[in-house]
Amino acid sequence: VFDFSGDPWEKQIAKSDNFVFGTQIGDIAFFGYSGAHYWWEVESEVQAFCRFVGDTDTVHHIVLLGHWNGPDLGCKPGMQVPAVYDKMQGMPGCAGKRMISFMGHMHCNKVTNKGSGILDARSFMIGASGMLGACMSEFGVVVVESRDDVAYELDGKGIRVDYVPVTQDPSYGRNPNALRDNHNGIMGCLSGDGNWEKCRRLHAFSWRATTVDDIVGGAPPPLFVPKSVFVPTEPPSVSPIKFIGEAAETVGRALVILLLSAAVVVIIVFGVIRSGIVSVAYTPRAFGQVQPELESLSGSQYGPVLPPA
Repeated sequence: VFDFSGDPWEKQIAKSDNFVFGTQIGDIAFFGYSGAHYWWEVESEVQAFCRFVGDTDTVHHIVLLGHWNGPDLGCKPGMQVPAVYDKMQGMPGCAGKRMISFMGHMHCNKVTNKGSGILDARSFMIGASGMLGACMSEFGVVVVESRDDVAYELDGKGIRVDYVPVTQDPSYGRNPNALRDNHNGIMGCLSGDGNWEKCRRLHAFSWRATTVDDIVGGAPPPLFVPKSVFVPTEPPSVSPIKFIGEAAETVGRALVILLLSAAVVVIIVFGVIRSGIVSVAYTPRAFGQVQPELESLSGSQYGPVLPPA
């Protein structure tokens, strides 16, 4: 049941209960929370989750999910993912479990806490989503997989994190021809025999591995080759003298066309009058205006022209 008791007109956000969740998938327990609330608002939910994890033998790993990587832009002090991760690791129930975390906020996809090495990486950022930020424009997906064949772990369990880059722009938006796109390659591999182990060795990069032999570093996405790429160029520079000359030439051509058009109109009107189709007489009026008087001409093929009433 959601609690909507907060007053938005007073800039009160909804209670933290609306944003906290915990669930178990396989032998992994996931916990998500809101960093826009204070620790005292979330602490009881974290304690309940850790008690569940400690009491559940089928949970071997914990994945913490949050937004902020630092206490800024809406995040309450001490509620960034790295800080909450440290708190949870020392809480009863969670302390005895293997734990990793994911965060966003910064537009980067990278490992943020390598631990003692690639077999012990603990925190990851998956916040690029195509947007340019402190890192290059990038879109990719993370595959988290629990393993039960890890020899160096006492319980034989381990958790693997692979990163699969789909598109990348290493030029930081400066060169559209530098765009890399591997969507078709990835989907072609997965839609084939569906062998993830084969596809990860072709397209994935190990962020956390379970054994040294398990480490993969596939090729980066290939260059994207569109049918056509528009690359804007700087307009050619024009000197003031050349600009004035070209403008004068354009105006001159326009005047010539105007004079020729006027001459053609005069010739046509003169020809009509000379042919006897219509005659026009002008008599002066006040203020220098003229009054046309139309007369009908007998025998005109256009018929009589009615005089003004």
